[in-house]
This record gives sequence, structure tokens and C-alpha cells, in this order.
Amino acid sequence: MNKSGEFVSVIIPVYNEKNLINDAILETLEVLEKDFDKYELIIIDDGSTDNTFEIISRYADKNKNIIVLKHANNQNLGSSLYDGFLKAAGDYLIFNSADLPLSPENIKTLLENNKPFDLLNIERRKYSGASAWRQTVSLLNKILLHILFPLNTKDFRDMNFTVIIKKRILESVMPQSKSPGFFMPEMLLRAKYKKMNVKIAQAEYNPRHKGKSHFGKIKDIIWSLYDMICFRLDLNTRRK
Repeated sequence: MNKSGEFVSVIIPVYNEKNLINDAILETLEVLEKDFDKYELIIIDDGSTDNTFEIISRYADKNKNIIVLKHANNQNLGSSLYDGFLKAAGDYLIFNSADLPLSPENIKTLLENNKPFDLLNIERRKYSGASAWRQTVSLLNKILLHILFPLNTKDFRDMNFTVIIKKRILESVMPQSKSPGFFMPEMLLRAKYKKMNVKIAQAEYNPRHKGKSHFGKIKDIIWSLYDMICFRLDLNTRRK
């Protein structure tokens, strides 16, 4: 199979993922080496208190394609993605989690089958395997987004799985919010409001098989709702 000539950056935020990070790094590197001529794997350690940082640092010492960023304390998903996107040098940027909910095997196909695009929103075909609480939180998030931004969310069924974004538009769509439930939707909304070429694709969702998810806490829900409302009010102000 021919390798893609695109330079791709895969961004993985991690927090206390010592049980998953070995497999995540090895599987991601194996696929990227097979599918792309040029790639980088950016891992952001978000203040882990276990030995996650030591594990990823050992890999980075041996592989020049791995870039490691470290937060002194836990800042949550939005801040990790923000730093990872800014650090990325690839033509196309995509993020995944340590439990690899998006199989790395799908990245090349998603990229090549949907070009040209500025931003590709990837939706889960099915959200099976997640806890009832996570599915409830995800549904609530989706309902609120459709209520607050009805016109620009009507085509989206899922706004919080992952995206592939063209590096050249990053500055124009980089979110101001850092909340875990609105960071990516804000990026999508900014792209839609600016009439960019936004496409939608679907992919299989791989449920977590080890450890416990750190997302879906009450404080994260409130934080995300606050960011949604602030963004909505800001849009209203600009239109006056």
C-alpha cells in the first residue's frame, strides 16, 4: 500500500494513563510509519501523578517523531488540546485519546477519502460501550449545542469525537474556551461561521477497555455550559 505524502500530526492528551499509554504509543507509531511518509506524535501529559510521563519520555528519547509536552498540574482536556494543536507542525492535525477511541488505522482513509476540506468532523457510528453516564452527558451536550446554535449545528450528529483540521486554518478557528465539552464544538462553529469547507465523516468508536475515563464530571458539564453561553453572547454582541 502506498504511503500518503501528507505530513500528519497526531495529538494525544493523557492524564494518569500508565496502563494504556504503552499500547497507544506502539499502535499509533506502527500505523503512522506504515501509512505516512512524514508524521509526528505529540503527547501532552496533563499533570499525571503516576509514572505516565516517565513512560512517554522513554519513548521520546528513542524516537525523534515523538514530541512530549508536560503540564505541571492537571488543566483538563481543552488546555491540553490547545497546547498540542499549537505545537503541531503537520499539514493535517488530528487528536486521539490514550484508549484510542479512533483506530489509528482509520486516519489515512479518512484523510484521503474526504479531501479537499478545511476541517473534517468525525462522528461515531455508534456510541456503544461507553457508560450510561457518559452517554447521558454526551446527549445533554448535543441538545444544548443544537438549542444555542441551531443553524450551524443542524448537520452535525456528533461534535465531540474528533476532527482532522488543516494546519493553515488553525489560527482562524482556535477556540477561546478550554472546557472539555465545548473546545471542539467551538472550533467547528468558528469554521462554519467563517464559511470554511467543513465536511463530516463517520468512523467506528472503540470503547475504553482499561482504566477509568476522566471526563463527564459535574464541574466539566457546568464549565462547558458556561463556555457555550459566553460564545453565544459574544456572537450576539458582534451582530449588533
